[in-house]
Amino acid sequence: MFGLKKTRAFSCTACGAKVTISSDEEYTLCPKCGALYFSKDIFGKSQAESFTKDRKCAAPPPKKAKISTRPGKTQKAVSAPAGKKAVILVFLVIGILTSIGWIGSRADQTYYRDGDTVGSWDTIELHGKLPAPPDLSDVDLYMNTVSYLTFDVCNATEEDYLAYCDACETSGFSEVCPRDAAYSYRFTAADKDGCRLAIYYQEDRNFYDVSLDAPYETITIVWPTSGPASAFPAPPTDQGIIQSLRDGYCDIILAGMSLDDVRTYAASLEEQGAKTSFSFEPSNGWKWYGTFEGCYVTLQYLGADYAEMSFIPTADTDGN
Repeated sequence: MFGLKKTRAFSCTACGAKVTISSDEEYTLCPKCGALYFSKDIFGKSQAESFTKDRKCAAPPPKKAKISTRPGKTQKAVSAPAGKKAVILVFLVIGILTSIGWIGSRADQTYYRDGDTVGSWDTIELHGKLPAPPDLSDVDLYMNTVSYLTFDVCNATEEDYLAYCDACETSGFSEVCPRDAAYSYRFTAADKDGCRLAIYYQEDRNFYDVSLDAPYETITIVWPTSGPASAFPAPPTDQGIIQSLRDGYCDIILAGMSLDDVRTYAASLEEQGAKTSFSFEPSNGWKWYGTFEGCYVTLQYLGADYAEMSFIPTADTDGN
């Protein structure tokens, strides 16, 4: 109420990473894969609409003072104690809501455990790829399959996070993007087998999130001859996976693509007439957004010589 900022956390539908967005932001990007999320899709209405509607719910303004019109009487404004009470009530409610908002913001800093416990590291399908965290009682397990693993380690300091990153490097992982000031709490790496690792440290809540993807089982693919992908030049590899090819949508994993290969391919798309919306470097590589032939396109380097290319008809992105 009263236009207070709202914050919501959710799992990225593309990669499963945790994403946080506030109602006063127009959009946000997934910190892991760079997926784009709009505030109006998460909250269902814009912050401006929220402010307008909430103001209509406020206490009514004080009534105007009545004017005496009796003959022989000096016209004089009559006091309106009810109006004063309404003003006092409004300030009281605002003070209470402000306090609630402060308490809520403090509560957001707390880590709530809602994953599964891990009794033994051997129960983890991909346990041979990662070192076990120092204390399994601090582990919250969310996904445990032969192709994907994700868990949180709570009660962790920055030193704990850095020590685990070092342990992963010792076990054979190499960083995809070197950490800098912007991504010092985001470690992304890959090993020689093609496993892709991402670790994110949440300093304000004292935990780090670990996600591990097993290597893709790629095959020789034939570049689509129909649909939105057919308008684009084929990439410099025929190894990959066509994950989705229906109703104008297309999502393709490309194998054998280095970061330089992905950048060069993006440049070739621009030469063919694609318009670049923007490109940036998320913590796990490099991502390019553009439009071409009535299609919205993303091209991202995933690490371990993998890239992902997605095509969405622009008619399905307008007005959402």
